[in-house]
Amino acid sequence: MVSRENGRKGGRPPKPGSIAFLKRKCVAEGRTWGPGDPAYLRLWLSSVKKTSPTVFESLMRWHPEYWETLRLDPEWNGEL
Repeated sequence: MVSRENGRKGGRPPKPGSIAFLKRKCVAEGRTWGPGDPAYLRLWLSSVKKTSPTVFESLMRWHPEYWETLRLDPEWNGEL
């Protein structure tokens, strides 16, 4: 009984919007966390946009399906 409670000590739930939060939510919903998941793709693209805007522009030109994938994500508000 005591050992089962050890994992709960001092732990905080992940912040909403963080990678850990989105991964946990994805797994709880039975989806696979990875490049096929819209939330994962959105995080990856926003990271690329911040670090390399020219690479981001090229990716979006070469892969128009990324826009469609982002539109399917219910948490995407139209911005990266």
